[in-house]
Amino acid sequence: MLESLSYKAARIEAIAKLTVLGWFLFLCKEDKSPLTKNGHKSATLDAEQLVRALAKHPNALLAAPAGPNRGSLYWIWTATLRRVSTVLPG
Repeated sequence: MLESLSYKAARIEAIAKLTVLGWFLFLCKEDKSPLTKNGHKSATLDAEQLVRALAKHPNALLAAPAGPNRGSLYWIWTATLRRVSTVLPG
């Protein structure tokens, strides 16, 4: 459960930081297809809207349109969170 909360928090933080930097974002399904019928055209700078959508679709991936005029190409961020243990020398 800790990992899923960390992943959710990381995506919310990414939304906040990227939209402030002017990155238009939208959500994708796990198969990397756009979550909405408008696809990349639904990209927005509205962080609150994105966080609300993420709450409804907790497995959604973050994506940003790429290319000229935010065309049909887009970047998708994926992450795998895993527990990292550190071993200190004796």
